Amino acid sequence: MIDDGVHFPRPSDGKKMVSFDWVPIRYRNVISILKNPFYAGAYVYGKSEKRTEIVDGRVRKSYGHYKPASEWAVVLNDHHEGYIGWSEYERNQELLAANAYGKAGGVKSGRGRALLPGLISCGRCGRRLVVMYAGRGQGYPVYR
Repeated sequence: MIDDGVHFPRPSDGKKMVSFDWVPIRYRNVISILKNPFYAGAYVYGKSEKRTEIVDGRVRKSYGHYKPASEWAVVLNDHHEGYIGWSEYERNQELLAANAYGKAGGVKSGRGRALLPGLISCGRCGRRLVVMYAGRGQGYPVYR
């Protein structure tokens, strides 16, 4: 996407979010869109929670603890026209979870210069992309 010149809006005035700059898109921009149910036409409330605990006799609050979709307080499907349908959104969430780097049972990707092995598959046979590095030193990637 970066090579294609895709840009993404970024607030240029801090948290006011009134003016924006268009900057080259980043991985986290794409993931934040794909994980947002608003993209699928749904209004959702209660995706995260505040936790309160007592540490050394003092109250400590922490925010942004995400809950599983089954525990969201409000989910209004078809709230507005989405870019994708709800079933496709759910399927995407399953794929993202299965492909999460560093998660148990996830695909081990993100090492070396090739970042997509295990995340994309052959359109003909369905096998996942495997990358091996050939040559000495830096070498070059061989895709199979």
